[in-house]
Amino acid sequence: MLAAWWGLYALVAYWTPWQGEDWHQLGWINRYRPIAFDDAVRYVRVNSSLGDVVGQLAIAFPWFHVLVSPTIIVLFIIGLHTLAFARLPSPRSSRDTLVLAMLHALVWMGAPRVGVTFGHRPHVAHFVYGLCALVWLLAFFRCAGDDPKRGRLRTIGLVLLSIAGGASNHHIALLGLGVVIATIIARRRHGHAVPPWMLLATAGLVLGLVLLFLNPNPYFAALGRRGWSSALTQLVLFLTEGAETIALVSMTAFALLVRSRLRRVPMPIPTVAELRWMLTCFVSGFALVAVGLLGPRWGDPGMFAPAVLFAAGGAVAMSRLVEDHWVRRGAIVVTVAVHVVVAFQMIRIYHQAAEDMDVRLAQLRAAPKGSIATITPFRNIQTTFWFLGEDLGYVTNREMAAIDVFGLRDITFDRETGVYEPSSGLEMRVTLRFDQPVADAVVQAAVGPQLGTSLHVARHQWRRAMSELGRRYSLKSGDLEIVNLDFPGRNGRPIYAARLVHGKGLIQPRSAWRQPDPLQRMSFIVEWKSLRMRVTDLFVVGMGETLPTKREGKRVYFVPLWAGSYTLVACDPTECLAVETAWVRY
Repeated sequence: MLAAWWGLYALVAYWTPWQGEDWHQLGWINRYRPIAFDDAVRYVRVNSSLGDVVGQLAIAFPWFHVLVSPTIIVLFIIGLHTLAFARLPSPRSSRDTLVLAMLHALVWMGAPRVGVTFGHRPHVAHFVYGLCALVWLLAFFRCAGDDPKRGRLRTIGLVLLSIAGGASNHHIALLGLGVVIATIIARRRHGHAVPPWMLLATAGLVLGLVLLFLNPNPYFAALGRRGWSSALTQLVLFLTEGAETIALVSMTAFALLVRSRLRRVPMPIPTVAELRWMLTCFVSGFALVAVGLLGPRWGDPGMFAPAVLFAAGGAVAMSRLVEDHWVRRGAIVVTVAVHVVVAFQMIRIYHQAAEDMDVRLAQLRAAPKGSIATITPFRNIQTTFWFLGEDLGYVTNREMAAIDVFGLRDITFDRETGVYEPSSGLEMRVTLRFDQPVADAVVQAAVGPQLGTSLHVARHQWRRAMSELGRRYSLKSGDLEIVNLDFPGRNGRPIYAARLVHGKGLIQPRSAWRQPDPLQRMSFIVEWKSLRMRVTDLFVVGMGETLPTKREGKRVYFVPLWAGSYTLVACDPTECLAVETAWVRY
């Protein structure tokens, strides 16, 4: 059974196309190839989370993803069983085999978009590797007993697991730290031994969290940028998916209860310890949700961990309920059906995605350097339970892939998809000032042959150039200026996308945008302090027009007249700052 799981996930890993965060990793490899040891050390120092490091390894060495990622997923399921039952599953026990298979099925049934989490390479790196490490760490704590085993290898291994778990995701690492601290305190109160590996593992979790919070590029935007509506939408999705596990267990238990009353047949009853574990999973799942909502990595894959806790609690409940032979038969049927559907869908969808990826890679590599390439979109365009969908519709991903990976100016689709975010068309100029003269060719080489038209991509290139040149020269200041944007009310003021000003530091807006509300108003969400200016004028410019705006707290509302891109510009009496570009679609 485990070999079949591994084979399925290996096939999916082999067929997984480049998407999302992969383009950033590929761009880094292209830029620094051949990669020196100093480059690798610098990458780890700047991108210190486990997901960033694993994601880069998975891109740099495709065999790593094909061989290691399926192993991690299988170990994750085994570790979840070990954590739930405080023991390893026995390969000689048919009951343990059934329970392990049910647990795997419950994960697929009760977590949101598991196909994307287990299939999309960056999601596996950011949300499965670290969770696997933390699950095994907590399993060791739970299985410790009154007189825990000691040993140098055990200590080293658990410290490495704790660092990996701590450097994975904010919400699971924080909850894991709370659990291990509470476990150590409880053991001391009850007079149980606390071996050194428990204390060192706690320190490892803290170290991992420090590395995680030092990472300047979190995988998802923070809550203040995503907005409460987006976060609550994710919460509703989690409750909808997680409720499937609770409903399955509750309905099974209720059916057994009705039968026991009508036919006077005793029903299997969980022990007090099992009920306590189920309650722990339920409460911990919602605790993870609460911490995750306030963390910088919250989204569909961020909900995977709390949903998995529900599955762990449900597996313990079902392990008791399957003592009834009718429930056992039904559980076998449902478990086999889930595995068949999962295998069929994952093989079909990811094999199709691999074929689509081969077509688009041929199209991209055939396009002349510096041109606009035309590609065929994925057949599965929308994000579904199984597949991430078409990611190059988003301008940031598209320009990153075009410029950094393939040396192109942009990428377009050869058909209408409804997911193509048009480029803003902004032309920008980089100006860097040093204490000593630096040749323009050196600056141009650091920026790259092509500067993106997206604010996010151009800012990334500008920051990267300053970082690289700042290691060799004494950098005083720098500007990323927009040179082709004009509108009534500008009055000759320069428009910057970002600045590095002596005495002020880095000036780069922190903002986001939202699709129309019921009143058809688009909105930008702006952290006004990040602008470092006294805003006197606000403009929304796009599609050849300047639209009226209404500012309410952190939000700036406007009503677009046409589909296209619209840029928010904030001005003081002497200069302007382009804040964010929104994409309007009707």
